[in-house]
Amino acid sequence: MKIDHPSHLLTESIFHAQVESNEYRLVYFGTKTCNASGEAAVAMPSWFADICDVDEVSYALTPVSLYKPYYVKTPISSGSPMTFVIAGGELNSIVSWQISALRKDKFALDSPIVVEQDKGDNVGYYNYKDFITKTDPNGQVIDFKFEGIVPGINTDVDGHIYCSVSKSGDLLTANVYKDSARSNLMITGTSFYRATQTKYYIAFEDGNGFVDCFIIVDYGQDDSSIKFKLTYP
Repeated sequence: MKIDHPSHLLTESIFHAQVESNEYRLVYFGTKTCNASGEAAVAMPSWFADICDVDEVSYALTPVSLYKPYYVKTPISSGSPMTFVIAGGELNSIVSWQISALRKDKFALDSPIVVEQDKGDNVGYYNYKDFITKTDPNGQVIDFKFEGIVPGINTDVDGHIYCSVSKSGDLLTANVYKDSARSNLMITGTSFYRATQTKYYIAFEDGNGFVDCFIIVDYGQDDSSIKFKLTYP
């Protein structure tokens, strides 16, 4: 995640790794060792209050090795050093801390997160193709893409589709069925076979809900044992 640096908008950026959330939040964590008063001060970046709402900060404190009733004695506040103070420990006791803070920078305010959204033009497509797994005993399928799978509609009741690859003359054909008996054909695709070639890109014709589908086969033999399964949801 790249954020315009609030103090150097035109010349610097702030980079963070991304933590999934239903809000724009920044998360920081670490450990501190308490002083003789049983306290520990944690300093945040100087620009913290420029990016985060200091009134929307959540604190989590966990004792390490020895139980202590840690608490936030002094929270982060506007107009003060970007530091919060932990109390409740003893000399050399260790506390693990984590804070999360709601962002208030311009991007976050102008681009609120809508958690659940329709897919629009991508209805019928999965965002991540690895929701589909393959069973390929002969190891001939080296890549694939299946878009438009609807469980129980163009698959069997368990979300499987079944594929066969066969050669006839100079034509390599791949068929996809919705049943293990391979009697209900859904889509088909072909590629020209060449004796000097092993890897074939076979694009399927659109139909029965499937769109822009293909397999790449390292062909060695006819095969009717290939199947794919939707693993999510």
